[in-house]
Amino acid sequence: MSHVQVMRWQEPLTMDTELLAGLFVDMGEARAADALICAMEQLSDAVNAVRDDIDTARFVRAAKGLDEVARIADPLGFVSLAQVAKALQVQLYGRDTVAIAAISARLVRLRDRTLKLVWDMQDKSG
Repeated sequence: MSHVQVMRWQEPLTMDTELLAGLFVDMGEARAADALICAMEQLSDAVNAVRDDIDTARFVRAAKGLDEVARIADPLGFVSLAQVAKALQVQLYGRDTVAIAAISARLVRLRDRTLKLVWDMQDKSG
């Protein structure tokens, strides 16, 4: 019997921390924390909807959903997520199914890592 090894890709998570910090300065800690939690839920739901659309070959709808992902990620400083959403849009319009599968998996990984980072920050702050 052969041994199967699971490999996990780790890539840098790029964030503009000044944008996120600015949110807390502008809104105050409690309101900003609530807004961030709400935004993270919306972001997670948007990525899930995009994945569902891709899985059912609704590429135009998925591309529109990626606008929502970028709209949420950009003002929070989640640079990696916004960039990958835009890269996935390009591939959706080009119908490169191999690239779509790879980049959508990358989008989910980055979303998960971003969520974990935000939850870890919340745990440390209080």
